[in-house]
Amino acid sequence: FYAGWVAPHVFGNVGCMSTAFFWNTGDVLDVVRSYTGPVKPVRYWIDAGNRDGDDLDGNGVAWYYEYAYDMTIRLMEIGWSYGDDLVLHLDMNGIHDTVSWGPRIAKPLQYFLVHPRQRLQISLQFHLFLC
Repeated sequence: FYAGWVAPHVFGNVGCMSTAFFWNTGDVLDVVRSYTGPVKPVRYWIDAGNRDGDDLDGNGVAWYYEYAYDMTIRLMEIGWSYGDDLVLHLDMNGIHDTVSWGPRIAKPLQYFLVHPRQRLQISLQFHLFLC
């Protein structure tokens, strides 16, 4: 995530698979929360498993996913457009390991590499999955 944030001219498409937004007491989340500039020229696919971490508040959602959701909402507040340059994908049974990422890795690659008109259709399908 952070590589795309600080160098979007190099990392313009960033697939964040089980990104630890909470790492180092949430420093990267704080950086994005305090950002007041324009949307950066980087597209994010944020992916998390719902079995990553505990369900600390008893709402049925693991904290790993809640951090990913918080980052997605903050990016949308800044101006990222969901489906165009930002997608959040939740795997209800996913955990933080390559066995879980393997079957999901094609999704961000397809998202970044398909024609923009097809991209909207793909993101709507994933959005409906999240609802």
